[in-house]
Amino acid sequence: AHILGRALTVGCLSAGTMPADARTNIKWAYSGVLRTIVVDAGSDGTVRGFISPSHLSGTLTEDELFGDQATLQVVRSDATKVLSSGTVECILQDVVSDFAYYCAMSEQVETGVAAWIGFSPDPKTPVSVCRGLLLQAMPDTDEVLLDRVRTRLGNEAIRKLLASPHEEEGLVKSVLALLVEPEGLTSQILLQPARAPRFACTCSREKMTPILRAVPRED
Repeated sequence: AHILGRALTVGCLSAGTMPADARTNIKWAYSGVLRTIVVDAGSDGTVRGFISPSHLSGTLTEDELFGDQATLQVVRSDATKVLSSGTVECILQDVVSDFAYYCAMSEQVETGVAAWIGFSPDPKTPVSVCRGLLLQAMPDTDEVLLDRVRTRLGNEAIRKLLASPHEEEGLVKSVLALLVEPEGLTSQILLQPARAPRFACTCSREKMTPILRAVPRED
């Protein structure tokens, strides 16, 4: 649940940078006990995903869980065409770090990503907190400055804010201020409204018919 939650968070963050009506499909493939994670997210806030196998032992080491070989594939598309696609080999043994590595290597965009997820014993509200932050270099970005800001993602004060179960007013601005305050850029923070993530299915009879026709009858 923790790994899948982090992967879904990465999908939402990535899709948020896409044009309207575009989608991002991300597939992590590992050689360990964990085999595959697939996340599909749209710029409209819809997100879905699955992990295989769906049950994993809590006593596994990272080497046993992820293995020593991995690939990450990303396909970005709109309603009519594939906008971009790429695949990289990655062995960072973390879905979030692997995605940041993909952005830097395949899309040539320096990226920092952080994702926090926590759980509650209440089955009606099993997720107590789920937050993420995606930093990416715009054209002509000072990459040295970006690297300093990206390193601060691991600061204890920022981690505490993002891990808080309370939806504090101004939380996003507080986190961003901590990231850029040492650079004297706090006054340049500009917040824009965002769509709320939601679960949805974009399947239809028309989309599924040709797929089913390709599956052998016995399957």
